[in-house]
Formats: sequence, C-alpha cells, structure tokens
Amino acid sequence: EVASLRLFWMPKMSRWLLASVKPGAGGVQSIIARSMADDGSTWSSMWPWEVEAEGWESPTAETIGLDDADAQWIPNRDIMVRLASPGIVIGSVENWSAPPQIICGYYEPRGMANGRVYYVMVPEDISLDKSTGPMCLWFAEDRGQWAVTAPEFLGDSSAVLARIQSRAWWPWEAHLGSSTSAAALGAAPFACLPVWHGSATLLAGARVNWEVADEKGGFREARNMVVELDCPTQMQIFAAETASHPFVGIYERYGLLASRPYFLQTKESAQESQGLTDELTRYVVWYAEDNEQWVITEEFRLLDELVVEARAKDSAWTPWQVAMPWEVSDGDRDYVVDAYIRVEEILPIPPESPIASPDL
Repeated sequence: EVASLRLFWMPKMSRWLLASVKPGAGGVQSIIARSMADDGSTWSSMWPWEVEAEGWESPTAETIGLDDADAQWIPNRDIMVRLASPGIVIGSVENWSAPPQIICGYYEPRGMANGRVYYVMVPEDISLDKSTGPMCLWFAEDRGQWAVTAPEFLGDSSAVLARIQSRAWWPWEAHLGSSTSAAALGAAPFACLPVWHGSATLLAGARVNWEVADEKGGFREARNMVVELDCPTQMQIFAAETASHPFVGIYERYGLLASRPYFLQTKESAQESQGLTDELTRYVVWYAEDNEQWVITEEFRLLDELVVEARAKDSAWTPWQVAMPWEVSDGDRDYVVDAYIRVEEILPIPPESPIASPDL
C-alpha cells in the first residue's frame, strides 16, 4: 500500500492541511501544504475553498509528520482549492410548460461563485438567434436560489431566466429540497428513492419545481424542467468468464444518493447471471459516503454497508470513473482484489447511427 493525499481541518492548529497520510490509518507522514491560521472570523474554517487567494503556504523541506523539523513555511500562490463537478444538462421531460429553448443544453463547470460551482453552456448549444452568448447557471446567495441568466448577468440576480428556491450544494439536487447525502445536516436522501423504499413517499413532498420567466415579467412553474448530471442511464458490469458473480450485467440509473447516481440491475441480467430461480436477487451499485467507496449490494441493502458484495475505494462521481481496483467479499468479512471486474457506461446510440435505424 502507498500513502494517500488528504485535505482536512486541524482544529488545534486552526488550519487546513494537505498531507500525505500513511496507509492503514497510520497518521500523517508529511505535510505538503497548509492554509494560513484562521481566527474564526471567516468561512475558511468551514470550507477549504473559502481560503483567500495567497492563503496557502508550503514547506521548504519535508516535514516529519506534523513536526516542521527543518522546514520553513513560505507562501505558495500556485495553490487554489475549488470544488470539482461533472457537467450538467438542462432540458425537459415533456413539452408541458417547458423551459425556454435558449437555456436548454449542456453546461460545463467553469469556476466558483458564492461558495458553489457555476456552469456555462457549451458553444455548440448556444441559440445565437435568441441570446447574446452562453447561458450561465449559478447560485444566487442573496436570494437563496439557483438561477439561470444571460452571460452578462452572472452574479446579478435581477435579470433571471429560470430559478429554483433551494440552497442545495449541487443544482441536480435543487428540486429535492435538500441534499441526498445521508451524512449531511438536514439531508433527505430518501426523497429521490422509489416508493418501495421506506419513507420515500413522505420525503418526496419536499420537492420543489423550477420556475421560468414569462412575457409579463413574472415567473411560471415549469414542472417538467430538469437539471441533471450528464450521466448515461445505463451501465454494465463485466467479470472473468469463469467467475460466478451474481451482480454482473446491465444496470439502469434509478436515482441519486450522496449526490451521485445509483444503479439497479435489470431483471434480465439478474436472471442471466443467477439462472431462472423463484427467488431472484437484484443488485444495486451506489456510493457509500461513510467509507468513501463505491459498493455493490443486494437490492434491499441499499444504504446498508454491513454486507457488501464488492467495493472500490474511490470517490469518483460515477462507478465507471473509478480508478482503484474492485474488491469482492471472500465470505469471511474480508475482501480480495478481482482485477477482472470492470464497470463501463452504456452510451446512447445517436439517432443517425445505422445501428439505431429500424430499416437495417
């Protein structure tokens, strides 16, 4: 095992530390960088991305754990901490009260504003005949809402094209009224779960809808407007031909947990991997934030990490972006690496593709 980098807050030092941590919870090996001491008067003690510019420093020599040894600390202007985010898509499920065409399209993360990531529409999706440039999606702190505006109004909430009253960290969770992180204060992780899971119906009442500007200067509800992760709706798990893992096969996206999509094995894949049995077990792939890992569990063990069929210790946004190897249970409370397990996204076939043509 090798050391890993961790960014964490040290209360006694009143600093954020970027440190090399020994494997197996062995403590700090050396400090790579640290923030300036905070007196508690700013938000930087809560979030590392709130540390001001030039607020980081690096050692001139390697430290010994938390001890400076021969190191001296000098300002490092090259260090900047920012939230990372996948791209998002704005569209409509149906045409009923659909959002304006000029705000629909794919948006890329471009930076941070008001403590959250803001997104800018890619050039290919800009409606040049109806807009002055790429639309922007950002969080308006003064109004406590996510907003879509023209590019010249980024940071100005007086001219909004679409809005939703929510302080969610991520725009794809804004309609749920809270975070899908089970560990977050005030979170409602069940709000996006299917009704067969307990409490889903009750917490789904916390949902809110997007509103879009109308011709009269007011706003109308756009119930079918969606802002979601740029993420395929299907994925597939592969393993060695000689393996008998029951969780291989095709999975479909079912909702959000810990701000990430989770996937349910299709019935057809479950039957193929397990055979035609009376009691068919389906599996789910989801992100378990308590241990910062992607896991594969039986369907009824969603949000339960006590019995895990396979895991990958990685915090990637999706399971096919995982860089660490997958480990499978050895049946005795331990795990072994299975290098043949891999997860791949299933990209939709473009309409113009010959494969998608019904005439071929």
